[in-house]
Amino acid sequence: MEVIDTPHGKLRKAPEGGDLGSFKGEKVKAEMDFPDGHKAKNLESGKCAICSNCQKIKDKFGDQLALKKNDQLSADLKKVEADLEAKPGDPDLIAKQKAMHDDLEMQLYKDTVPNGGLTDGEIKTKLDDGKVFDPNTKRFGDKSKSHSSKRKEYMGSNPSKSSKVGDKVKAKMEAEGYYDFGPPEMFKSLEDGKWHDVELADMSHKTPEMTEFPPQPVHQGSAVEYWNSEGKKFGQKSDEVRNFMNDPDNYYLELKNYNRRDGANLGLTYDDPL
Repeated sequence: MEVIDTPHGKLRKAPEGGDLGSFKGEKVKAEMDFPDGHKAKNLESGKCAICSNCQKIKDKFGDQLALKKNDQLSADLKKVEADLEAKPGDPDLIAKQKAMHDDLEMQLYKDTVPNGGLTDGEIKTKLDDGKVFDPNTKRFGDKSKSHSSKRKEYMGSNPSKSSKVGDKVKAKMEAEGYYDFGPPEMFKSLEDGKWHDVELADMSHKTPEMTEFPPQPVHQGSAVEYWNSEGKKFGQKSDEVRNFMNDPDNYYLELKNYNRRDGANLGLTYDDPL
């Protein structure tokens, strides 16, 4: 392994033909530590996973990149990824992806909190200080104390759309006329009544006022509402909590931006376990 001090941060580069391990099935060709505490993993595909929370840029900001206003940024990101695939470990290309990550994080704040009151400079200062914007709480905070990290710590992850639970949710929605297995697979949003590609959907928790997609669960509401009222009594990742998270009757598919907006509007944080 080659270690290089660059103007952007310390770079660790795998020897030719080698790697620094793997990340989600891809070989890591290089890693760079940035002054703000983030780390970039340069994957063999040319994509970068940005840590604190180690997500590929497109996975984290897919909704943002899909917006028309970001067509150029999306095209630029694809080019940088292609260039980095051809030149793994190039510090300037890794730094470019990190800069794009920060631009998207700034934009996520502005889109989620349009009247948030922070200037671009203030947002950049928070990012440079290693703060993470949590769209659920609409605040910047320490990465270890984010809403999403508490959820994973206490309740575990949501089942994915492609899991067995997700398949059952799709089947229920198809029976109600809200899902088409295609191809392409499409779902009908309860919010806007339009059909959308399933790639744009979140597994969303049912709300108390919903009557669609029976049967209705015993406890309706978001994960944080369930945790604060019931789940915390059983302890983190208890059987009861995991049963709640893996019950297909608790879910329907909704556009990511609607689901995450609704979660943010709750204004709730996770109580500590009892």
